Amino acid sequence: MAKGRPRDSTSCATARPAKNRRTSEVQEQAHDGTLWAGPIPGKPALVTGKEQPKLDGQEVNVKQRLPGDIWLCETLEGLTANIAAKNLKPPSTGTNLLEKAATALRPTVSGGRLPCRRAEQEQIRTHISSSVKQGGSRQVLYVSGMPGTGKTASVLEIVRQESRKTSKFKFVHMNAMSLANPNTFFAEVLKCLRSGKFAMTSAHQELSSFFAERKESDPVIVLLIDELDYLVTRNQAVLYRVFDWLGYPQARLVLVTISNTMDVPERLLPRITSRFEITRVDFEPYSRDQICTILKDRLQAHGAGTAFTTDALKLCAGRVAAGSGDVRKALQLCRHAVQMRLATGGGVVEFSHMDSTARDLLHANPTAQAVRGQSVMARRFLASLLLELRRKGVCAAPLPKVVARFKKVIHSMPDLCEVPESEAQHADDAACEALRGKSLISRQADSCRSHPCTLLALGGGLDAEDLATALLAVEDDESIRELLRCEVQM
Repeated sequence: MAKGRPRDSTSCATARPAKNRRTSEVQEQAHDGTLWAGPIPGKPALVTGKEQPKLDGQEVNVKQRLPGDIWLCETLEGLTANIAAKNLKPPSTGTNLLEKAATALRPTVSGGRLPCRRAEQEQIRTHISSSVKQGGSRQVLYVSGMPGTGKTASVLEIVRQESRKTSKFKFVHMNAMSLANPNTFFAEVLKCLRSGKFAMTSAHQELSSFFAERKESDPVIVLLIDELDYLVTRNQAVLYRVFDWLGYPQARLVLVTISNTMDVPERLLPRITSRFEITRVDFEPYSRDQICTILKDRLQAHGAGTAFTTDALKLCAGRVAAGSGDVRKALQLCRHAVQMRLATGGGVVEFSHMDSTARDLLHANPTAQAVRGQSVMARRFLASLLLELRRKGVCAAPLPKVVARFKKVIHSMPDLCEVPESEAQHADDAACEALRGKSLISRQADSCRSHPCTLLALGGGLDAEDLATALLAVEDDESIRELLRCEVQM
């Protein structure tokens, strides 16, 4: 320690050989193997402060700036003990804990852990495993459910596990939403199955020949079509050709489809449905308890189980479950709460922090904010649409169904009893047009039904959870609040 300077109990290390014991203590404090506190030879130093650290008036070479005004600096020869005593300290336990939590809450970090979906995964495993063993199947595995309910993650995890057990199949994953148009589907599949050049226009014929001429020694093709809805065209020609392969005697094909809606098979033309059998696996939206379990499981798996209080996790899970049940929204909410705590010096995420984060996220969404400025009639129409989407577990609902529910709502609400009958009859048209004009809802033509009708969906900047939260924030009628919370049908 510098001459004349009193010993500082907060010093992380000292350069004098006689103080090796202090160096050992620092190493124990920074045992994570990546961050070291103090001027230990060959190790970086952590310096706290608002400005970039300096040594003898010169800025120290900084490797990285960490949350909470912590600077990860290269160790320099001559870094004196008085600098260490004054400026250096090990990172706080709370900050390290939050960093681990931030990693655990990334959507892509699951490590194959998919709690609360064991029954659905076993159905998927049984179908894929048995179909591969028998050399293909005419049955289509149809996996449906709202976004963020674990459909794709479950299928991919089962395929990964099965590929470890056997090499008798080749996996091809196509996301129809990423295609420029449905007709490019055949070319993209062909690229995955064989090399060499081919004409885009002949891709379908070449695939048909591929599946018609297969041998028993060839591996089974497990074809996963994600976002199946995007292949549904007016004449349904693409799906007709795809399902036609299942009828080939030696196709050796297992077809797995994923959709956000439950009724795609019912919307297909008879000439298509007659070509295959269907096995359904439905993924219900996550409940509050399930979302809470998923969050806890992720945090504990990364050593961050105490980063949140139980009340904070329950609040997050409850708000998401009351909306869409999309676990990705819960992960987003928790990540923002972690970032807020890191920006304020660290510490456990408590109920008040989660509540503040949820409000901030809602305010940051201009579309959700626009909901608050709508008339009572318009908000009740949005509530009716939301309830219909939940009831069916779909992303778009038939306009007549929404209107029928809306009329039940306005005739049962005390504050709307005095609305003249003539005005009530046209209230749905006025509310619908007003909401469309502000992009809060959109119209879609459903050409797949035997009797085409108009479908209503939420606008591009709005999802079910944001809408439910925004409506609950301004809704005074307790019966509607109860409907929004519990999805009770009228």
